[in-house]
Amino acid sequence: MTPNIPQAVRDLIAEYRSFLRTSYRFLDPQLRQQFEAHLERADVVVKGPYVTLARGFAVGPTLEELVRRGKAHPKLPKARWPFGEGPLFAHQEQAFRIGRAGRSFVITSGTGSGKTEAFLGLHACLFHGIH
Repeated sequence: MTPNIPQAVRDLIAEYRSFLRTSYRFLDPQLRQQFEAHLERADVVVKGPYVTLARGFAVGPTLEELVRRGKAHPKLPKARWPFGEGPLFAHQEQAFRIGRAGRSFVITSGTGSGKTEAFLGLHACLFHGIH
């Protein structure tokens, strides 16, 4: 069987859209609807493929560990964040601590390091009273 590269790329993009749909949790149904609509009409969802030699990111505690230590509200793990039950990256935990203290911060980390999740998680906590 001859490989069909264009079809393989289309299949990959469809899988990535599915991944994005299941990776981002929205407490607001209207935001979810906007996200879905944007994802459907976006012409470019994936650029690449790219190869990286970057090393992994430093690992921090899980959300459950933060709750046990009294560093996060007990309701926080119930929001079912994209990082699930696994550990946060150290920079995500640091951003959470700094933001929770009411201080400004900027996350400068590599692609795939969860910068967006850190921002969305903290935003949801602060604006939905989970802190």
